[in-house]
Amino acid sequence: MMGAVGAWRDRLLDWLYPEDALCPLCRSERVDNTWLCRWCTDTFPWVCTPLCPVCGRPVEAEGPCRDCGKAERLFDRGVGAAVYTGEAKAAVRALKYSGARWHASWMGAMMGERVRIAGMRPECVIPVPLHPHRLKTRGYNQAGLLAESAARYLDLPLWEDGLIRTVDTPTQTRLGREERLANMRDAFGLGSAERVAGREVLLVDDIMTTGATLEACAGYLRKAGAIRVDTAVFAISTRNMDMQ
Repeated sequence: MMGAVGAWRDRLLDWLYPEDALCPLCRSERVDNTWLCRWCTDTFPWVCTPLCPVCGRPVEAEGPCRDCGKAERLFDRGVGAAVYTGEAKAAVRALKYSGARWHASWMGAMMGERVRIAGMRPECVIPVPLHPHRLKTRGYNQAGLLAESAARYLDLPLWEDGLIRTVDTPTQTRLGREERLANMRDAFGLGSAERVAGREVLLVDDIMTTGATLEACAGYLRKAGAIRVDTAVFAISTRNMDMQ
């Protein structure tokens, strides 16, 4: 009995605190200093071209997606590592709702690599903030963990207090773009964002659906004097393409 309990405990600890040499998705050995094993790398839902030149969403043909084609964005350019489906969706949900904080390490590094590939040159990293009530309930801000990992990968300063959440907005899961924009209006404020004046900023979140949250945050960073606001998310949802 003790042997079975011990084996279960070891598997649990292995899942909570994976060794660097193992794939975070399937627990197989990684090779060639990649984040995932060969199998998961081949099956992972990477964001692939063609992409919207503004938000980084996969599109069917060259040019902006429908959201970015309708109106000018408040951020300059966005990138994402994966499409919000399959293993990418599972990783986001595990990080966000199941306390699997260790996922943020490899997810944030992937985001940092996308930033480099895109040729972005940010001077600091700021995460999308959680409302204090939700932060207390969850115990951490998943966007903050991703921003920390991305900042470390890019060797940039992390300013977690750059923005604050002033309104604990309801879930946006079933809302369309215009409803999301209205939901995010006045939901944020400036923390110590005065430091961004005259700087290029990288704004980080876990997932982008319509981009309403990123736009709201970017607007406040613009007010604080940021000369450029780029965004990086781990996953990009294509669900909103049917929400027009």
